[in-house]
Amino acid sequence: MQALRILKKLYKSCNASWQPPGVAVYSDEALSDKERAVLAEMNWQVNRLESFSGHAEVQDKLLALKDHPQLSRQRCLDAFVAGVGGSYLRGLSLLAAWHYLHSMPAHPYEARDCYLCCHLCGGSDKPEVQNDSDIQFALHLGGDWVSPQYIYLNLRYFLAQPDIVPSEQDKATFARLLDMLRNAAPDETPGQFEQRLHAAKLLKVDKYSRRGLLNSLARVGVIPNAVIDLSCEHWVGWLDIVKAGEELRNTKGRSDMEMPWAGWQGSLKVNEARLQALFAPWLLAA
Repeated sequence: MQALRILKKLYKSCNASWQPPGVAVYSDEALSDKERAVLAEMNWQVNRLESFSGHAEVQDKLLALKDHPQLSRQRCLDAFVAGVGGSYLRGLSLLAAWHYLHSMPAHPYEARDCYLCCHLCGGSDKPEVQNDSDIQFALHLGGDWVSPQYIYLNLRYFLAQPDIVPSEQDKATFARLLDMLRNAAPDETPGQFEQRLHAAKLLKVDKYSRRGLLNSLARVGVIPNAVIDLSCEHWVGWLDIVKAGEELRNTKGRSDMEMPWAGWQGSLKVNEARLQALFAPWLLAA
């Protein structure tokens, strides 16, 4: 918590400047010597810049992590359940990242229709520079991104972290979230569920992280979808999910609702078979 307070003080827009090619870098002048010493003790670099030449390099780096024992289902889902419960918020991003790593097939870059990104993974094919330190800070707060370069940086960092063990309270929070989905009114919309979840004060994150969590559960099929079948057993491409979302009313106009969470409705509840197949070791006994 002390480190997070320091990082929140550091990664503010007032401490940032922009460097070519449009990447934000941060000055630590706002920190005290004691605060800098805390970051040094945890080997935290203020600005760790990571360059990617394009789609092929990102994919090669990501897939090279696939068989790493530190990125097993056990470790990633332990962290995810701890993220839901709030004891390790960084874990919220790891369900989607784990699924991406182990389900996405190797593929060439191919953009289709009017979308300027890979139709299969959603990644770009242009040189990019990312401030990995800023990204890791956001992930520690419960943030989530599902583009290939962010998933690579997320997993590369996590494989060097100690094992996370979710507490019984974390598991209980996860169980309550599932029960809220099970007990939804048949006509409840994703937006209405989000309002109910916010009112319950169950999760210790903001609305964007809550939505990221729901999107992750929807991406692996635990939260069912009315317009497209998603699961851990097969990969469904980025463009196919976007196109399926065009059939929905709640993704149009000024709405910020996105697939796959946007495709849920209260009558769908939870896919219990996929929940058991994926999360049985983490479910509390009835």
